Amino acid sequence: MRKIIWLTFILSLGIIAGCDRSNNERAFKSKIDIGSPAPDFTLRDMNEKNITLSGYRGKAVFVTFWNMKCKDCTESMPSLEALSRRFGDQGLTVLAINADNLEYVKPEKIINFIKAKGYTFNILFDETFSASEAYKIVAIPMTFLIDRSGIISYIEFGKEDWTSRENIERVKNLIK
Repeated sequence: MRKIIWLTFILSLGIIAGCDRSNNERAFKSKIDIGSPAPDFTLRDMNEKNITLSGYRGKAVFVTFWNMKCKDCTESMPSLEALSRRFGDQGLTVLAINADNLEYVKPEKIINFIKAKGYTFNILFDETFSASEAYKIVAIPMTFLIDRSGIISYIEFGKEDWTSRENIERVKNLIK
């Protein structure tokens, strides 16, 4: 029981720290590497459908880890929607992986939030934190750009405007 309480405390600190961009260096020390194959996962989406990352082979994939309590996460979402709408028909898939503890934050609350905001990109639930562990997430938001062959080409930690000129160019290069 003590180990569970301690682990929950450590993960909570990591999530809180993730909403502060000053922790970039600490988070990157435990990341997976650019140039390595993206770990595959199968997660449930809002429609109860299982989504597998390897099913998107041949497409560029934007994967971001987030949760409802992270202000930086929710503030980044409008730019994710803009990115998805702008590049979705050009081969970019946006997957936002929710890393809330679903015992405390019910999926219905997350789904209602997404629908109320009108977001159309795919929301996945990391119910067992298996994807978070595979991607070595220590804080959120944390984003991975994965090329068409399944290789991680870029990693970003913290709040980001994905519609900035630099990020638009990054995505254009990814979908080439």
